[in-house]
Amino acid sequence: MPEFERTVDAVKLWKAYDANEVAADDEFKGKTVLVTGRVLSIDKDFLDNIVVRLSSPNEFMPTSASMRDSEKAIAAGLQNGTTVHVVCECAGRLMGSPTLRDCVFHRQ
Repeated sequence: MPEFERTVDAVKLWKAYDANEVAADDEFKGKTVLVTGRVLSIDKDFLDNIVVRLSSPNEFMPTSASMRDSEKAIAAGLQNGTTVHVVCECAGRLMGSPTLRDCVFHRQ
């Protein structure tokens, strides 16, 4: 299980980036974070990577967590509305929303 430097709720992460991207980058970007959030959708991107989208204050701009391939079985069993804990590298904000990459589900 990867170690993490910060713990944050997905909504709080989104609000931090919405309020001040420069300050949020200083706190989160490039760091390994444990993010807790409610699943909005389980998708694949254009490269066929698994992406779990977490609820935010803006329903059209969720926080996106790109999962490692090793997490496919867990992602396949998820349902919208489920609360998840993911350990990821924060990649900053992309198109208005926080983006997380290289994510694994945190098994407590």
